[in-house]
Amino acid sequence: MTGSSNWVPMGDIAEGYGANRMEATDSLSGREFTLNFEDDSSVRYEFIDGETLKWTVMGGTGGEESAEGSYNATLPREEIYFVDFMKTDEERTSVSLSLDFERGVATAVTATIPSSKEEMPTLLLENAMADESLSAGEYEVRSATIDEPFTDSAELHGRTNELTGKRVKYTYSDNSIYEHIYLNDGCFVWHCLEGEEKDIAEATPCTYYEIADSLYLLVWGEIVLPVIGVILIDLRALKTTGKMLCDDKNDFENAVNIPMGAHAEPLNVTPSIR
Repeated sequence: MTGSSNWVPMGDIAEGYGANRMEATDSLSGREFTLNFEDDSSVRYEFIDGETLKWTVMGGTGGEESAEGSYNATLPREEIYFVDFMKTDEERTSVSLSLDFERGVATAVTATIPSSKEEMPTLLLENAMADESLSAGEYEVRSATIDEPFTDSAELHGRTNELTGKRVKYTYSDNSIYEHIYLNDGCFVWHCLEGEEKDIAEATPCTYYEIADSLYLLVWGEIVLPVIGVILIDLRALKTTGKMLCDDKNDFENAVNIPMGAHAEPLNVTPSIR
């Protein structure tokens, strides 16, 4: 991280992430399907129209529980969707789905950010020594099958190190440009080149999954601010789609789910010295 303390509330710069966003799709409207997870739980999704989604959680000790809310969907590849929504039945929580209908599998990311200053990890050294999370939010990544029982033979999306060493520039708009440097299997650096966060950078814990050839899911939890990012990076089409779950004004009063997307420009690759 830089020594700068000029950390901008994410709600103040949300517009900067929207100019190059992938166009939303309503092609899931009217569709229904069930995601079946390894722990025998399932979630039924009903896309009521192009904006409204109903979900029903099945399995576990609580029986069936349903809720609905608005969603955003994009189609980065044929038969591969990115669907994202805030949970109306859980505070400050979002769900991001990478739906791969061609292979019949999905990867679900459930993210939550703190609801108070007291929940922030203020003692980073203490957390590091205890092998606890340094991120200001939490996320869980789970694999699922679509409309079929979960089996060990399912062709699930797997962890990948194919981004390691790559340096990529992301242009969200003319005045919002960042670079990512993918250091290793569990950490990358984001650095603002142009925009409200110019010259601010952070080395951030992250997770990578390969969704398809040259299509990667990046999930990260920032350390300084309560931010969870989830994006699909398409290095074939050179574009991204995704979101950031964050606090609007850094005051723990209003969580926002900011859709985002960028043009991607690979800059170079640092060969491994291992």
